[in-house]
Amino acid sequence: MTSAHHGGFFPKPSLAMAWPFNSKRFPTLLFLHVAKCGGTSLVEHLGQLGRRGLCLGFACDTKDEVRSRATEILAGSNVDARKMRAVYGHRVFYGLHKLFEQECLYSTMLRNPVDRVQSLYNHHAGIGSDPQHPHYQRDRDLLWRTGRLMSFDTWLEQTYTGNHMTRFLYYAMEGNLVDPPGPMTPSHLESAKRFVDRCWYVGTTETSWVDYQNMCSVIGMPGPQHKANVSQNFIDEPLSDSTQQTVLEIDHLDAELYNYARVKRQERLSSPETTDGSLDSGNRRGAT
Repeated sequence: MTSAHHGGFFPKPSLAMAWPFNSKRFPTLLFLHVAKCGGTSLVEHLGQLGRRGLCLGFACDTKDEVRSRATEILAGSNVDARKMRAVYGHRVFYGLHKLFEQECLYSTMLRNPVDRVQSLYNHHAGIGSDPQHPHYQRDRDLLWRTGRLMSFDTWLEQTYTGNHMTRFLYYAMEGNLVDPPGPMTPSHLESAKRFVDRCWYVGTTETSWVDYQNMCSVIGMPGPQHKANVSQNFIDEPLSDSTQQTVLEIDHLDAELYNYARVKRQERLSSPETTDGSLDSGNRRGAT
């Protein structure tokens, strides 16, 4: 299967025979895929929309480049942008709703920082163990500096930069750079929270099966039936209490952001439902 992380349209809408593209008008889901937060399962599932879904996984340095590429694709796709069901990927940011006339709903997923950091280590160790992977040499050089796999504790101390979820959501809300320079600060965290505030729905990895269904149902699509991109475990033993505490100290902004998002998620689930039983799409496009 072609990766739905690549920019553009997913080439083969394999769900086309499984569920109808009816004439009902749906909103467009704008899903920001934060790395190692359970988003790949949803991204690959949304890829089955074919030309009614646009993946923003481009290797770009600025939002202007992302916006330009998206505009170019939509203009030349022979697809009615008003019928676009989803725009998704690592490069989604607040403001893309201005490319569409219809209602747009922002969403994302976050994860317990300790679990996320373990998953990130396993992800890179897995890439460095697979000579067929396009980024094999990058992660091999990173994690096998001494000829053997670097331990999680050493990687955490020497390599991990911290607060990646805050960085993703700050990018989505502020500035023009895809990868803002320097460490994250409390002001970056406040910007990340503002993106959460503008989301119609924020899911978590821990509640992903419910959240996948909620996000897909609003665009008239069934949720995914299996998880994708599950990393092999390269950590020999469960993390000690002291190591977990170290992760939370490094990722203190992410920990606060995650807890903030969990509260917002619960508020969302407690909001009134529409008459057809789906989540009411309050906090719609362009809310300030």
